[in-house]
Amino acid sequence: MKKMARGWKIALVVFLSVIISNAVLVVTLGIIYIDDKNIQYQNFVINHSTDKDTNLKIVHLSDLHFPQIHVNLDAMLNRIQQEAPDIIAITGDIVGTRSTIETSGVYEFVERLVLIAPVYYVNGNHEVNNNGGWSLYNGLEERGVILLRNRHVNIEIGDVTVTLIGLFDGPYGLPFYTPAIYKNEDISNNYIILLVHNPRLIWPQVTENLRAIAPDLILAGHVHGGQIRIFGKGILCPDRIFFPSFQNGMYSAENERDTNMIVSRGLGNSIVPFRFNNKPHIPLIKVLF
Repeated sequence: MKKMARGWKIALVVFLSVIISNAVLVVTLGIIYIDDKNIQYQNFVINHSTDKDTNLKIVHLSDLHFPQIHVNLDAMLNRIQQEAPDIIAITGDIVGTRSTIETSGVYEFVERLVLIAPVYYVNGNHEVNNNGGWSLYNGLEERGVILLRNRHVNIEIGDVTVTLIGLFDGPYGLPFYTPAIYKNEDISNNYIILLVHNPRLIWPQVTENLRAIAPDLILAGHVHGGQIRIFGKGILCPDRIFFPSFQNGMYSAENERDTNMIVSRGLGNSIVPFRFNNKPHIPLIKVLF
């Protein structure tokens, strides 16, 4: 009888272990499914402390990785249109390294996006490594996307002049934030926004004074929020760095312009083909002048 009772106990433990394991698996798969499809729209307000009474609204998109994007694009575009942004900033990895550009869906997407607001774009490491990268850049420009290929443009928002600077990634990009971008133009009185893909490459230049003129705002992506997030911390960076820095949200520097950096967790996937506890992310930014 004792052996039979012991056998029942072992069988019960095994049965409960299987049930619990399956339940954990179902919950995990459910979180992955939800996280891949449901976007977190996060509001950021930056008070630039002037008396201009002007606002700048920015929608920040990053790391879409077409076609490895699972969100509802129709719903996303409708939400972006409802936000009525002044500009839309894309900070790289709009396609994946192995994506076939013409069939990825990226062109159809940007054709609709440019109807909402001016779209400004810098590339990421995936475009650099994609064999069709240069044809992609031409295709984006033909469809009205403004490429900030190591250059700047000035735009007028109310009575404020905003300078948008873009640093391209890869061997043809500038490795440092240099005066060459400005072509000797004095932009020090403008509100300066820098678009760059990898925040870990640019932030030391801002905080350690290795730049010509610090930007007021940096927009970046690349880190995917750590892809898998546990207790509010991302585990893995696309660079295969564990627990990467600058993975999500806003960071501030104590310099002469009090630079802020906003990092998007991105929208698509790479390396790890899913997200966990890490919904696709679109920062909605309002700068108050």
